[in-house]
Amino acid sequence: MSRPHPPSGVGRFFVLTFALTWLLWLPMLLAGYHLIGPVPSTLLLAQGTAVPSFVALALAARSGGAAALLCGLTRWRLPARWYAAVLLIPAALMLTAVGLDVLLGGTAPSFPSPGRWPLVAVNFLAVLLIGGPLGEELGWRGYALPRLDRKLNSTAAAVLLGLVWAAWHLPLFLLPGTPQAQLPLVWFVLQTVAFSVLLAWVYRRTGGSLLLVVLLHGVVNTLAGPLCVLPTTEGTLRPYILITLLTVAAALLVSWDRPVRTLGALTAALEDR
Repeated sequence: MSRPHPPSGVGRFFVLTFALTWLLWLPMLLAGYHLIGPVPSTLLLAQGTAVPSFVALALAARSGGAAALLCGLTRWRLPARWYAAVLLIPAALMLTAVGLDVLLGGTAPSFPSPGRWPLVAVNFLAVLLIGGPLGEELGWRGYALPRLDRKLNSTAAAVLLGLVWAAWHLPLFLLPGTPQAQLPLVWFVLQTVAFSVLLAWVYRRTGGSLLLVVLLHGVVNTLAGPLCVLPTTEGTLRPYILITLLTVAAALLVSWDRPVRTLGALTAALEDR
């Protein structure tokens, strides 16, 4: 009996995305360990982050599907509750994590003053355009997810994609100054997989709206710092662990009806690779 496995199209996407991204990030690693001279790290980081979407567009264009892929970014005619959810729920979860940390004996964080929140809004636009969401989501959710959905059940596809997505970030853990450099790998992988499930759920429930997916990704990336859930050199890891657990709980909530089938299908897919 044949076992489900990711189709060759998504495999090609993964290989090209990893190879091109890590090739762009390699000079940063070499420079960071003083093996070569200074390099334009900000530019290389942004270019590497944009690789998933560019690879997806290139592969889709070969089969005449680039326009359909881009169409997901224009799918905006959705009930207002979806916009409220992607903009407000991440903030609520992060504030809950910070509040729980304080209840457990942590120190109340210093949030940005009211006058600095307009800068956070400006940063949100920068994050959307060059900080990851737009450069990644055409690839991860727009290209890879639908192809994984053809062979796996919905949660298994999202979990497998989350594991691949987490692995793609690995070089950043070796680069001082990146957000990943101060995160514990195990907790990062757990949160990334859970977040992948949530992003996939939003994508499917909105009829393939990459716009909503990009917005949700951007909100999370933007607010994690100002709402003090990321670990700092002088801070504690507990808020990050708490927001990870809350993200996992939310992922389980949207996929609770198929845990057994998910585990079986994911195991079969991993064994067959």
